[in-house]
Amino acid sequence: MSKVLKEFLFTNNPLKYPWDKWLDGRTWQLTQGKDFKCTAKAFGSIASSTARKKGGKVRTHVRDKKIVIQFFRETNR
Repeated sequence: MSKVLKEFLFTNNPLKYPWDKWLDGRTWQLTQGKDFKCTAKAFGSIASSTARKKGGKVRTHVRDKKIVIQFFRETNR
C-alpha cells in the first residue's frame, strides 16, 4: 500500500550542487565521483536544465569522467 512521507532526502537532488558558483560564467572542470556522482554526460543534461531555469545556457565538453561547463546568456539580436 502506498503512503505519504513527511520528508525524504533524495540523493540525486540537483539543488545539492553549488550552482550559483558553477554557473557564474567562468569555465569549470568538474570530475565524476568528486564533484558529481552520475555520469559526465548525465551531469551535462542536469547542468543544461539548471542553466535554463536560471535564464541562460551552458556550454559543455565531456572528456572521460570529467566535464567542462560554462554558463552564458544569449543576447537579443
